[in-house]
Amino acid sequence: MYNRRDTACTAARWSGTYAENNNVDFLFYAGHGWGIGPYLGCNTGYPITSYTSIRFGGSGNLKWVQAASCEWFVSKLYDPANSNKTEYERWNACFTGVHAVQGHRAITYEHTYNNQVHDDFFDRWVDGGESFYWSWRQAQVYWIYTVSGNSGLQPATAGVTSGYGYETWSAAVDTLASSGMGWLGWSTVGTPQY
Repeated sequence: MYNRRDTACTAARWSGTYAENNNVDFLFYAGHGWGIGPYLGCNTGYPITSYTSIRFGGSGNLKWVQAASCEWFVSKLYDPANSNKTEYERWNACFTGVHAVQGHRAITYEHTYNNQVHDDFFDRWVDGGESFYWSWRQAQVYWIYTVSGNSGLQPATAGVTSGYGYETWSAAVDTLASSGMGWLGWSTVGTPQY
């Protein structure tokens, strides 16, 4: 397990096939983001890296990625980075062995519940036997929408195949998934902001 915070969360730890984040089974990122991926600081002038250099699962054990971060899967219509690419075009090459990546299509609001979201997700997925997708959705809806009282939310999951979207911890396979993004699913709660 790695715990990289603030300035220790660098592009080198995220970028390329042999990135440090590929050496863990599960990656949880809580921080700022937009259509191209994660960034540090309070504006997009401080990118960590982007979909052009991220290769999730490329050389190691990484199977699942969660981003408690805004707009990773924002639609082309609302993309603040103006990449003029769909979610598939932006993220497809990042799937080099990882089973699924979870994030948001819209703004995920400032809140103080990242630990609770993470714990609730794991309780549902590992102990409760709920699917990967459903556990993420329910934890997000409860903590970020219901408890925080925000106006809307769009949790999203992208996976290699629909099978991984419904995988539970106990049913997880150790082999890396094939390359390429296979599907994208999301649900809309309330009135999300872009």
